[in-house]
Amino acid sequence: MNSIKIFMLCFLAAISVYTQDIGQTFLELKDTGVKEFLTLHPEYDGRGTIIIILDTGVDIGVDGLKKTSTGEIKFIDVQDFTHEGDVSYYEADVETDDGKTIFTHDTLSVTASSSLQYSSKDNIYYIGGFAENILKNSGSGAGDLNGDGDLEDVFGIVLFETTERN
Repeated sequence: MNSIKIFMLCFLAAISVYTQDIGQTFLELKDTGVKEFLTLHPEYDGRGTIIIILDTGVDIGVDGLKKTSTGEIKFIDVQDFTHEGDVSYYEADVETDDGKTIFTHDTLSVTASSSLQYSSKDNIYYIGGFAENILKNSGSGAGDLNGDGDLEDVFGIVLFETTERN
């Protein structure tokens, strides 16, 4: 029974990729029977189906992955963890001075200019620095984050677990 469910899930995922434009494909749809199937059952295109993909190479810019056959957006959410771990975090010492919260670790320092909206549930904070030069070869065009003309800036980051939930 599980193998039938897996087959149907894969089948629906495969045909939903090709419902936008039958002419755009790398596989012969007539050989797989997809074109005939969709002609007989146009509503069997994956409507109402949610598929979670854990992969390192999904190109959501491909035409068949942009919109459903009814014109809706196919992707609910995309998370790119390509550079996860590029920013190192360290447990910080915390002090306040003149209404400012200062987080430090060795030579790293991050200052919050006003009181924090949230606080740590266990009073443990971590700091790190995001170097914008990590983005220099990114196709996103987001290299110079603060628009100062160089890629040499490092942006301080403070992490902590709160008791608040959004």
